[in-house]
Amino acid sequence: MQLDIPSGWTLAPIGRTRWEVVPPQASSFAAWVVCLDGNDRPPDMRVIEAENAAHLGWTDRLGSGDDLRTMVKTPDGERISPDSVLVGCRQYTLATEQLETCIWADPYPRRVQRADGYLGMRLNTDDAVAVAQKLELSQGVLRTFTVTPTPEHPNDQHP
Repeated sequence: MQLDIPSGWTLAPIGRTRWEVVPPQASSFAAWVVCLDGNDRPPDMRVIEAENAAHLGWTDRLGSGDDLRTMVKTPDGERISPDSVLVGCRQYTLATEQLETCIWADPYPRRVQRADGYLGMRLNTDDAVAVAQKLELSQGVLRTFTVTPTPEHPNDQHP
């Protein structure tokens, strides 16, 4: 898997399709990324949010968060076209704590196989370093979406 993360950041594996996203400087920022198997049923945002909350230590109830949805342009396509990627984000805030889940999906078959996945982030908004890290990671990952897994078998390629 290739994932466009900022320079100096690392991905620490925590399973076959899950990675901790480690910033270069300590702060209250915590993140992880999960690559979904394309053979799974379509991702359920509520299930993903619950998993993110548990993994990132969010103890508040997940009610109705702020929805942030957009279509982004991919390197080989126009904005809001068959080459676009659907992005949905939901954000929860409790005092100065923030939890955000962003999911992306590639709904169109294509020769270059892309992965569906999601990113979970948690931080304290009073922590200036963490806020800057979230912005930096978001600009790198959530704008470029270069998640391109290499199929294990040649026949796994889209036609």
